[in-house]
Formats: sequence, C-alpha cells, structure tokens
Amino acid sequence: MCLPLFVCSYTASFYLFVILYSVGLGLGFGLLYMLSVRNAWQFFPSKKGMISGSIMSCYSVGAIFWILLSKQVANPNNIKPLDIYRHGEDI
Repeated sequence: MCLPLFVCSYTASFYLFVILYSVGLGLGFGLLYMLSVRNAWQFFPSKKGMISGSIMSCYSVGAIFWILLSKQVANPNNIKPLDIYRHGEDI
C-alpha cells in the first residue's frame, strides 16, 4: 500500500498520479479490510454478518474520530486562517 503512495510523490503527470493513487491505495485498503474480515470470520463462523457489519462500522467511526483528533493536534485553539485574498485591500 505504501509503494503506490511513494511512487505518486515522484510523478509529474496528473493523470498518472490519479491512477496510481486511486487504484493503488484502493487495492491496499481493500486488502487490509478483507484480511481483518477473514480473520474475524475464522473465530466466529456462525456470525459472519454481525462480524462484517461490526468491522465496517468500526472503520467508519474510526475515520470520524481520526478527523477530530487531527483537528485538535493541528489547530487546538481553533485559530482562523488569514484572509490574504481580500479584494482591493493591502495587508
């Protein structure tokens, strides 16, 4: 999963970047997701639906919490960005 992201940092073409990023990372995340589902299915073979739903909801809720955590780390005081593109005004 890291190899397409690393190669994307050296591409000069926008279209190649989009293809590498979307296909490479999509396949990587899909493989990681299916590994966790497969392992959980082995431990709970009679409850495959509940396990799949639980893992999918944890991935979604984890993304929400990660956004909130990233915001707190990057901008803990909620400082507004500078508006440097005011129309006709000098800063």
